[in-house]
Amino acid sequence: MPIPHLRHFAAFSIIGTVALMPLLVLPAMIGVLVDNAGMSEASAGWSASVHFLASAVVGLVMAVRVHHVNLRRVATLALVLAIVADIGSGLTAGDTAAFFVARLVAGLMLGAAYVASVASFARFDGYERGFGLFVTLQFSVSGLGLYIVPVYADDLGAMGLFGLFAVMDAIALLLARRLPAETAAPVGTRKSASELRLLLTAAAMLAIVGFAVFEAANNAQFAYIE
Repeated sequence: MPIPHLRHFAAFSIIGTVALMPLLVLPAMIGVLVDNAGMSEASAGWSASVHFLASAVVGLVMAVRVHHVNLRRVATLALVLAIVADIGSGLTAGDTAAFFVARLVAGLMLGAAYVASVASFARFDGYERGFGLFVTLQFSVSGLGLYIVPVYADDLGAMGLFGLFAVMDAIALLLARRLPAETAAPVGTRKSASELRLLLTAAAMLAIVGFAVFEAANNAQFAYIE
């Protein structure tokens, strides 16, 4: 049975996967920073933490108002700035302070693009199959990236790696036109909960804790690999 809205779901999946690239190839990225940019393991690890913390913060802020924002506009602006931040990351990899600022900006922008892509699935019928496509793409790209990046790390260097991230941001930017441009339709009932109340339900809290534990396990495994 064909997946409904396949082109839209494919675009959302690619945008979301691009936004997650620093996480999907985290051990390889840390290796490039340490071996090819002269950063200490601690500095490289903290730069990744700054990036992911920024993404988490902007994700939480957007989650509260996600039904009231223009997802296409948010993703477009975020990806334009992410391109600049990733290029800046490659250029400043030898300067710890400037590199941290670049990764902070990249984290904020890619976090916003990620939330916009994930929230877009729910605007279409068959969203659960579209999200399955998204998860499959994530793991496929992660496996491929963790194999390829270390092989070509010496040729890429920090500028090459973050330049590739910028190219992927640009590809995602081209696909951002498929994101919904309108806000979500309002629910016509007084009993409908706000986004914040929905986030505080037991089911939502358990899901958030589950995702947190899952990602903590992933990062622990990545740290071990590195």
